[in-house]
Amino acid sequence: MKAKRAFVGFVPFVERVLEVTLTPAQRVLALVAFDGVEPRDLTGDDRELGRKLFGDVEIIPAIARAVLVAVCGARGGKTYLAALRLLHLALTVPLQLAPGEHAFAPFIAPDMRLATQGLRYVAGAVRSTQALARCVDGKIGSEGFTVVRHDGEPVRFEALPATAGGSAVRGRTLVGVVMDEAAFFRDEFSAVNDEDIFRGFAPRIVPGGQALVVSTPWAQAGLLYKEFSNNRGEPKTAIAAHAPTTLLRTDEHTRALVAKERMRDPENARREFDAEFLPRGSGAFFDPTAIDASIFDRLDVPRGWALTAAIDAGFRSDASALVIVACGGEQFAVVHREELRPDKGAPLKPSEVIRTFAQSLRSFGVSRVAADQFYVEAVREHLSEHGIGLVEAPAGQIGKVTTHMRARSILHEGRLRMPRDERMLNQLKSIEQRPTAGGGLQIHTPRRAGGHGDIASALILALWAAEARPGLVDDETLERAFSARHVEPMVLPGEEDGNAAA
Repeated sequence: MKAKRAFVGFVPFVERVLEVTLTPAQRVLALVAFDGVEPRDLTGDDRELGRKLFGDVEIIPAIARAVLVAVCGARGGKTYLAALRLLHLALTVPLQLAPGEHAFAPFIAPDMRLATQGLRYVAGAVRSTQALARCVDGKIGSEGFTVVRHDGEPVRFEALPATAGGSAVRGRTLVGVVMDEAAFFRDEFSAVNDEDIFRGFAPRIVPGGQALVVSTPWAQAGLLYKEFSNNRGEPKTAIAAHAPTTLLRTDEHTRALVAKERMRDPENARREFDAEFLPRGSGAFFDPTAIDASIFDRLDVPRGWALTAAIDAGFRSDASALVIVACGGEQFAVVHREELRPDKGAPLKPSEVIRTFAQSLRSFGVSRVAADQFYVEAVREHLSEHGIGLVEAPAGQIGKVTTHMRARSILHEGRLRMPRDERMLNQLKSIEQRPTAGGGLQIHTPRRAGGHGDIASALILALWAAEARPGLVDDETLERAFSARHVEPMVLPGEEDGNAAA
């Protein structure tokens, strides 16, 4: 006959069995979301924490307690707390399994690396006490392990990537599920699949079990945003919690980290630590204030810095641009930019464009240049004629986001110096971003007559290339490159005769 054991709440389990100390906000979150305490029954500081976490809620309907949707700041302990809750559910949820049947407790994340991290938290908690360690049936593997409960029922923990889709949890008996970083779920074909996964497991969670949808926020779209916005302040189908980093953790180190990141990139800090969803629609990708702060009328670049360059090629309706950047340690400076624009009805000739750019590259002693995928074969062929190598930038939308995010980080951290070139500066300010579901980001450069943000695109690629493959040059070349004629605002080709577009 199977032994019976009294139900132990989550907070007593964590504090007495695992001997883990929760922060005040973590404890209130757990009392309400996991142990069934009604917000109205909290007192003193706990009641105020409850309002910050759940809104002005008095009672949570029983039907809403089956799902927790928690929008959390980074480094607040959300993954660890979710892992402990999954372990608690596995040990305490009432089960009546058929002979030979296992219950499951999957930990799902955007990729296997994050999923196994959550599983390691579960495994660490199990190993922390002899009583729990004795419950392990077999070995604890990196992708899963089984525990046998006090009543003899087996429960298997598994780490699953979101790429596996909803099929990975269908047809199973589930004590609970964690969807960690749910705002960033995509399948193996990069399609957003958070709602498919949720629909796949929600009906299979046993009574008393719970689904935990936890994540730092992203776009105002997808499962996390919909469930949070539909239940915040008035829970109907889920408990909705909002937990910024400094609410969950109040220690000095965490506060200093958040303050530092807020100074470096306020927009990212609002999302990453204040747990605010990105606004709808398009917005400026680069902070205009940061762009203005990077302008120097004269750039004094120390000797010994490296030079790197990039080309943005356009021949028919777009201009072609070359930008050369100097880099020293973590600092960067634009030392040369050049743009060739087509006349109406007269496309640029690739051979002539590359010949002109090659002359500039050789004058700086630069022997290789970065470029994106547009016209890449023509660019490669003509560069080789002048003895200059090509470094291909990352391809596709992911590559575009990678290079742009790198440039934004450099600019927003105050590590880029640029001359007062209004055309280049306006192009940078015109670049727009729009967040999409699943952690996606669309970057758009508005088209202007005779150009498509070409100088800005070349600068962004040059900054990426500066990190990837800097090209060192000798002191003689540096002395020539950093003379006043190169570092002060220069006349662009075509402007002498008034051919430049505004």
